[in-house]
Amino acid sequence: MDPVSGTSMFSSWFSGLPPVAFFLMVLCAFGLGFLMRRLANANHLARANALEQDLKNSEKRIASLKQGKNDLVSVMETLKRQNREFGAFISMIPDSVERLNTCEKLDDILLNLVHITEKLLQTREVSVFVREKDLLVMKAASDLPPVSSPPMSIRMGEGKIGWVAQKGISMTDRDLQQESTLVKISLLKTDSDLATKICSPIVYNGTLLGVLNIGNLPGEMDQGLRVARMITSLGSIAMGNILLKEEVRSGSEKDGLTGLYSLQYFLNELRKELSKARRYKRPVSVCHFNMDSFQKYNEINGYLAGDEALRMVGKILKDHIREQDIAARYGGKEFVLFCPETRREDAVFLSDKLREIICNASFPQKDRMSGGKLTVSGGVAGYPEDGADEAELIGSAVQATQKSINGGRNRISQAGAGKESGKFTIQQ
Repeated sequence: MDPVSGTSMFSSWFSGLPPVAFFLMVLCAFGLGFLMRRLANANHLARANALEQDLKNSEKRIASLKQGKNDLVSVMETLKRQNREFGAFISMIPDSVERLNTCEKLDDILLNLVHITEKLLQTREVSVFVREKDLLVMKAASDLPPVSSPPMSIRMGEGKIGWVAQKGISMTDRDLQQESTLVKISLLKTDSDLATKICSPIVYNGTLLGVLNIGNLPGEMDQGLRVARMITSLGSIAMGNILLKEEVRSGSEKDGLTGLYSLQYFLNELRKELSKARRYKRPVSVCHFNMDSFQKYNEINGYLAGDEALRMVGKILKDHIREQDIAARYGGKEFVLFCPETRREDAVFLSDKLREIICNASFPQKDRMSGGKLTVSGGVAGYPEDGADEAELIGSAVQATQKSINGGRNRISQAGAGKESGKFTIQQ
């Protein structure tokens, strides 16, 4: 069929349709075209929205990457700073250890701990507390009011410092804020005026020796806590060494049975006290005690009971003399005591009080002794009237004790007229 004839055929077909049908067909054709255009536009809009969302997501990813980069830079800067601080700490360790280990006194160790903490943490608010029974006593501090007399003390468990000491773990101020409400209320009621950012206990072989308190911290808290732990670890070793030396030295200064001072320590201290007495013209008194019938007590009750009796006399002396007085075991069943700045008459009164306490003490099986008691006889000598040095004074006191023994025992005599002159040989 040629085109001309085809066109004629369609024309004749449309011309044969009723007008209404023709109009409807045209309308449908327009509607179909409009719908197709709407569908095409909707598809373009969806694609545009998708592209816009992709663009937004890309922008978010770019922003996230930028933030991640910034965070990474921040972390790297933090790590660099921490490495510098840690490197500074590591570089200081040999010198710090050497300085701490060469300290002969506890006070020197505490001051060094303060200086090391100041330098490593760039702070000027450091204090060190030392445990004394149930108290924490400030012994060293920096950039704070001078240590008072008596120094600041905090009870175990009270306030932030006392709480850290009781728990035995290092804590920051942030950690303390995480404690229970009851604990925080208690800490608030009992806390001192001392600021606390970091608090770290000083522990040696499971024993609390003290606490390092840091009141101001310009750097990062967690890093500061790690450094504080390292410092207290070094400090605990140094303090432990000092305590060990003191324990060894104390062992040579103390009588193993009674716990009183050894005679050699007693003589050294008496010599020092007499030197001060000469300079300042002060009195000093020396007391000597001898346990009456002690050999018989040993024979009746055995040497274990005798040792216990000696320990009890030693404890009575320690518990009933002044802090400045020094008591020692003179040897065997004898004891000596010197009282600084004490006249002979006053020392006689003290000695008689001690005699009475010993007489009434509950010694093992004392009822088997004559009179049911274990007693002591004593003598007192005073400087300068009864001797010019330690040998003369002790000799005079021993002579006075002999007067008590000769007079019937269980009494105190004082040196005076009629005593023999010359020095006694002091037992070593």
